[in-house]
Amino acid sequence: MNRFVVVDLETTGHSPKKGDEIIEIGLVVIEGNEIVDQFSTKIKPNKPIPNFITNLTGISPEDVAESPSFDQVIPKLLPYFEDGYFVAHQVQFDFEFLNESLQKHRYTSLKIPIIDTVELARVLFPTANSYKLSDIADYLNIDHQSPHRALSDAYVTSLLLIEIMNKLEGLPYPTLTQISPLTIGFKSDIELIIEKIINDKRYKKEKSKDTIIQNGFAVKQLFHLDESTDENQLKNVDFNRFLNQFNDQSMIDLREDQFEIARQIEQRFNEKKHLVIEASTGLGKTLAYLLPAMYHSIVNDHKTVVSTSTIQLQHQLMSRDWPLIQSANTFGKQLAILKSPSHYIHLLRLRHFIEHYEGYNYDLALSLSMILVWLTETSTGDRDEIQLPSKGEDIWPYISGDYKQLDDQRHSYFQLALKQTEQASIIIVNHAFLIHEKLYGEKRIPDHQHIIIDEAHRFEGVMRKQLGKQVDYVSLIHILNSVEEIKNTPTLESAKNTANQFFRSIYQAVLFLHSEKDALTDTGKIQLPLDYYHLQAIKSGNIHTQLNDLLLALEQLLKEIKKHKMKNQWDDLLRQNILTQLTVSIESIKSFFNEDINQARWIDIDQDGAKNAVQFHLEPIEVSEIIREKILNCGIPVVFTSATLQTNHSFTSFLEEMGLPEDTSCVFIPSPYDFLHQVKLYVPSDFPDIKATDPADYAESVGEYIFALAEEINHKPIVLFTSFEMLKAVHQSLRQLDTHQELTLLSQGIHSGSREKLKKMFEKAEEAILLGTSSFWEGVDIQDQSDKLIILVRLPFDTPNHPLFQAKSKQLEEKNQNAFYHWMLPQAVLRFRQAFGRLIRSNQDRGQFFILDQRIMSKNYGRQFLKSIPKVPVLYDRKHCLLEDAKNWLSYK
Repeated sequence: MNRFVVVDLETTGHSPKKGDEIIEIGLVVIEGNEIVDQFSTKIKPNKPIPNFITNLTGISPEDVAESPSFDQVIPKLLPYFEDGYFVAHQVQFDFEFLNESLQKHRYTSLKIPIIDTVELARVLFPTANSYKLSDIADYLNIDHQSPHRALSDAYVTSLLLIEIMNKLEGLPYPTLTQISPLTIGFKSDIELIIEKIINDKRYKKEKSKDTIIQNGFAVKQLFHLDESTDENQLKNVDFNRFLNQFNDQSMIDLREDQFEIARQIEQRFNEKKHLVIEASTGLGKTLAYLLPAMYHSIVNDHKTVVSTSTIQLQHQLMSRDWPLIQSANTFGKQLAILKSPSHYIHLLRLRHFIEHYEGYNYDLALSLSMILVWLTETSTGDRDEIQLPSKGEDIWPYISGDYKQLDDQRHSYFQLALKQTEQASIIIVNHAFLIHEKLYGEKRIPDHQHIIIDEAHRFEGVMRKQLGKQVDYVSLIHILNSVEEIKNTPTLESAKNTANQFFRSIYQAVLFLHSEKDALTDTGKIQLPLDYYHLQAIKSGNIHTQLNDLLLALEQLLKEIKKHKMKNQWDDLLRQNILTQLTVSIESIKSFFNEDINQARWIDIDQDGAKNAVQFHLEPIEVSEIIREKILNCGIPVVFTSATLQTNHSFTSFLEEMGLPEDTSCVFIPSPYDFLHQVKLYVPSDFPDIKATDPADYAESVGEYIFALAEEINHKPIVLFTSFEMLKAVHQSLRQLDTHQELTLLSQGIHSGSREKLKKMFEKAEEAILLGTSSFWEGVDIQDQSDKLIILVRLPFDTPNHPLFQAKSKQLEEKNQNAFYHWMLPQAVLRFRQAFGRLIRSNQDRGQFFILDQRIMSKNYGRQFLKSIPKVPVLYDRKHCLLEDAKNWLSYK
C-alpha cells in the first residue's frame, strides 16, 4: 500500500465533544511519491466561528454561509480514505477530530494506518530548528503561501511527506535495520514501509561515497584536505603588507578600525604582552582578530586559541568570518572548534547502550532514531547540531564523552575533534573549557602561542562558576536512581530516604530564616544568603544529624559500588559515571557546610515546587589571583576583547577583576554608527520615584506605560527588569490591561522555555511584548527588526541582597573601599551599556531607549550612565510628550 491521503482541518476549536466543528477540510492524495488528486471545501458549522479563529485562518462566518454542512460533505469525503494511509502534521489532532465528527453524525470511525509528519520529520531531519509546518517547510525550501488554510497546509504537508519518503529510501541499509525495531512504539504506522525498503535493499550491494561503517553504524565519510605549501611565499612578508594583500583579495573591504585592531593585536603577539581592547558593536572585531592569528600561523607556525562565551559566536566564527578569511587565501589553514568531551557522541558507548538498555519508551526510541539518521550526516558528532526531545537528553551522558583506554577516531568524535585541532591554526573553545584546561592541566588543547578571549566581560563570571560548587536534591536523586540499574541494596534506599528528609528540613529552615529582603532568582525561587550566623543556624539541631547521616549513607553506597563486580563493559561504564557524579556530590555537600571555606554561599528553594526542591551554591568571591596564576603568568600573550569593558571611560575595574597589571595596554575603538541620528533616549519626568513608591503601584504604572508604548510606537518592545518580582507584577498588570486577550506576552520565568526559545518566539511574532530579566540584558540580537524599542524599568544595579553582592561588599568594606562606587556602580554601568548595545547592529537600525528610572537624571551618579554610552539625543519630559515625540521621530527616516 503506497497510497497516502494527506489531510488538514480548520476547526472552531480543539474538541468536538465540547461542540467544536470543522469549518474547512483539505486533502491531497499521493501515489508513487506523486500528487495525483486533491479535494477541499469549506463547511458551514452550526455555531458561530470565534473571532480568534477568523483572525488565525481568515475564514469568516460570511465565507461559510453558503457552504455545505458536514453531513453533506461526508459521502464525498470517505471514498478518498479507501486503501490508504491517513497523513497529517500532528496527526492525532486531525485523525481524532475527524473520527469524533464522523461518530457524531452516526458514521463509523476510520480504521486505517496513520502517519505523523511531525514525528517522521524529527527523525529524518534531526538538525532542523523547529518542526512547525511553516518552519520545516522553510528548512526544506518548500513554499508555504497560505498557512492556516486547509488545502494549502495539506499540500505543503504532502510535499513534506515526499521529502520524508525520499530521505527514508536513501538511508543506508544498516541505519534502516537499526531504526526498524525502534518504530514499534511510534505514532506513525511506518513499520511496513521501512520493512519494504529494507527488503528492497537487502540483496543490493550499496556503494556510498558519503557513508562508511564504524562500530556497526553508518556514519558520514569525512574528507580532509592536505595543507597547501603555497604559504612559503609569505614567510618574509611583513604584517601591513599581509593585511593589504588580504584586503585586495577579500570579498569585503576592511575598515580602518579593523586594520587598527589587527595591528594592535599583532604588535602584542610579537612583544608577548597582554592587551585589552574594547571594540564597539558593528566594527567587525572578530574578523580583525582572526587576521593576526592567521598571519602568525603562516609566518611562525603558531597556534592561537580563541575563547568565546556563547555558542552563537562560535557558529558565527565558523560560518561567517572564517569563510571570508579562506576566500582571500589559498594556504589551506584550518580553524577547529573544540568543546568538552560530553558534547560529542561516542560510537562504542552508543553501541553498548543499544545492545544492553532495556525498556525503551517513546522519547527514547524517537531520540535513538534521530541519532542514527544524524550519524549519516554529521561531520562533528556535536550534540548542539541535533534537536533531541527533552527526555531524550537524559540518554546523552551514556552515549557521549571520552573512553580513554579504548578511544580512537573510530569510536570517539571527541578524538576526531582533537585530531582536527592538531592540524588547525586557530582553535575555538568556550570560556568554561579553556578555564578547566588551565585550572587542571588536562592538555587537551594543543600547545599554543596566543590566546584571544572574546566576550571577555563574561570571563570572570565563568571562572567563578568553574571554581564554585552546586548540588541539588533532584540531581542527587537522579544519580541514586541510576544506581538501581547496576545494584539495588538497602543502603540505596537508606540514602534516598535520608536525602529526602535532609532536603525537606533545609527547605523548612530556609522558609523560616528568609525575609522579604532576600532576593528571588530570575525564575522566582527564594534565595537565602548564608553568612556565618545563618550557616550555624542551618547546621544546628536535627539538620546537623541528618547531614551526617546523609554523608555516611552516600559514602557507604560509594564503597559498595566500587566493590561491586560488573557483568559487562556497559555496566562498568554506568558504574564509572555514577562513581564520578556521586563523588562530586559528596564533596560539594561537604564544602558547602565547611565554614572554613570563605566563599559566597546561598540556598535556592522553589516555593511553588516540591518541599525538597533545594539547591546549594558555593562560589569564590574574587578570582583575580587565580586568573593571574593560571592564565596570565604562563608566558603566553592574552588578548581580552569585548564591546563593553569600560566603566566611566576607564578600564580600571576590568583590570582589577582579571588580575591584570595597571600598565596593561588598553585600547578603545569607537562604534562606526551614527548614534546621534539612529538613537533617541527618553526619560519620563513625571514617572513615580522607584525608591519612594509602593512596588505594586510602581508595577501598575510601568504596565500602563509599556501598554501605551506598544500600542502607539512599536508593537514589539523589549522590557528589561532587574528583579523577577517586578517582572511578575508588570506581567499581571499587562494581562489586566489586555481586556480582549489579544496581546502576545512573552515573560521570562513565567513562560516555560529557555532564553533562546523566548527570543525565537518573539522574532516570529508580528506583535509581542518581551519581558526579560538579567540574562536578556546582553547577547540577545533580535533579527529582522530594524526599529527597536527597549524599555529599562530601573537602572541595572544588582540587588543589594544578592548573596554574591553581600559577600563582595563585606570583603570591600574590610579593605576600606566603598562597595557602591567600587563595585556596584561599575557593574550597573556595564550592564546599562550592554542593554544599550542591543539597539543598533547595522547602519539601517533605529532605536528608542526608554528609561523609567528617575535616578538617571536626579542622582549625581546618573551622569555616569549617560556618559558611558555614545552621545545621543536625550529627552526628559512628561510621559505623554515623550510618546508624541517618539511617534514623530519614527516617522522621519
